[in-house]
Amino acid sequence: MDAFSTNIEDTSSHKAYHDAILDNKYLFEGKTVLHLTEGMNCLFSFFAVEAGCKKVYCVLNGKSEKEQQNIYMIKEVIKENNKEQIIEALSWSDFNAQVDIIIG
Repeated sequence: MDAFSTNIEDTSSHKAYHDAILDNKYLFEGKTVLHLTEGMNCLFSFFAVEAGCKKVYCVLNGKSEKEQQNIYMIKEVIKENNKEQIIEALSWSDFNAQVDIIIG
């Protein structure tokens, strides 16, 4: 099983992050969040949006062709869910913003 499949099927971790974020909505409401991720995992960014943050930077480390493809795919997921105004996917080398919370 590849890493992407393992990550997608890790429902217990997803539930733990979901519950931790949403049980603490007061920490996220109106805040700017940095979501450090790898591969195509943008799920925690959506949890942060659900908790009421104003902006999420979904940041991947690396400029390899594979990472650029992953960023493109994450941007498509963001667009399909109409969250382009809140979630921005980009590489670490392109990131330069002040944030209130870091998740990963």
